[in-house]
Amino acid sequence: MSLIVEPEYEAAWKQVERAFQDVVKLALADIGKTTRQIDRNTKAASQGRRPYRLYICENLCHYRSLVS
Repeated sequence: MSLIVEPEYEAAWKQVERAFQDVVKLALADIGKTTRQIDRNTKAASQGRRPYRLYICENLCHYRSLVS
């Protein structure tokens, strides 16, 4: 543990910290994107509509079954 506080390891420690922050930032952005998609799909379902992505996925699966 004492190696981290040594001045010669300061740059490496800061680099690791920045990399960790970048990973967390990307993960939180992905969670936010997924949450928004779930909200849109839930709203669409509550209005009696099929979620757009589900519709596209079903069409793609149907197309693949035709091609196979």
